Amino acid sequence: MLNTHPQWLLAIIFVIGGIVCGMTIGILQMIHILLGKRKWVQTIVDIICCIIATIIYIIVLNLFNWGEHRMYLLIAHIIGIFVERKTLGKLFAKLYYKLYNLIVNKMRKVSNSKLGAFLKR
Repeated sequence: MLNTHPQWLLAIIFVIGGIVCGMTIGILQMIHILLGKRKWVQTIVDIICCIIATIIYIIVLNLFNWGEHRMYLLIAHIIGIFVERKTLGKLFAKLYYKLYNLIVNKMRKVSNSKLGAFLKR
């Protein structure tokens, strides 16, 4: 007999897996914003998001439930993504924007300095 986890613990694990998926979706959306709002970029980022979410779901399913798919696990995974997008995702978005602005400001300072003038030659 296989050693399985209780169903309530599996549901919590899959919610956490959904939160991890939500964070990767947030990172990919920031990459989409950085690359510009072109239709083909959005399509590629959406495909990558779907692939990553599927891979994370399958890995968590195989690690914790021996590959047995149950509908409540899929629903818990989707709830985890939804919770992350509505709560933690907003906090991470602010962090991503601050990090982006910091990098852009440092790059502008370097390009306006003597080193930047030397590198432009």
